[in-house]
Amino acid sequence: MNHQQTILIKHFYQETEAHLYAAKLRESGIESFFSNANMNSMFTADFASIGLHVDQEDAVKAQQIIEGLDLQSASDDPNFSYEEASEEDILLEKGLLEARHQRSNRIFYFIAAAILLVGIILGYLDFLAKA
Repeated sequence: MNHQQTILIKHFYQETEAHLYAAKLRESGIESFFSNANMNSMFTADFASIGLHVDQEDAVKAQQIIEGLDLQSASDDPNFSYEEASEEDILLEKGLLEARHQRSNRIFYFIAAAILLVGIILGYLDFLAKA
């Protein structure tokens, strides 16, 4: 592996997950290496992340494999596998998962805005009561 032309392809906070992704890349003939693996064992997962690096020439193929693994881990069905799926199937599932995440984000922002508004109103009422 020529380490002079490598790129960071993904960050991980779990060492086991990083090794699973690297194994899947290796299975497809793509060599990879980790950065910060020792830091992760010394500090908590919130502090250090492990970087997975590949040769720049393998980046596109590696990114496709990683996206498939990411989608598989985000799927609600633990038995679902993307190994037999076509690229069209993967893109469809990716679109569905992204739409679900967008809806979740909108709900979160709505709730956060409602809480903020209630806080402002309560603060204003407290201000009026003291005046």
